[in-house]
Amino acid sequence: MQLTLVTLNTWKGEGDYPARLSAMGDLIADLHPDIVFLQEVFAVPGTEIGTAISLQRPRRIDLGSGDPDPL
Repeated sequence: MQLTLVTLNTWKGEGDYPARLSAMGDLIADLHPDIVFLQEVFAVPGTEIGTAISLQRPRRIDLGSGDPDPL
């Protein structure tokens, strides 16, 4: 059995973040990984704004977090 992992550092919200997230999402979709690890992600509590949410749309990605207060 083969397991494909991808790890990405999103550089928080610096620079052209929307373009970078779009490129990362395309890469993730092309690679079809089993698991994606993200570093330097962010979320705005109480909103739909956040790294993982942005990468999830329009792709089918199930989200999980090691944080007790997940994204």
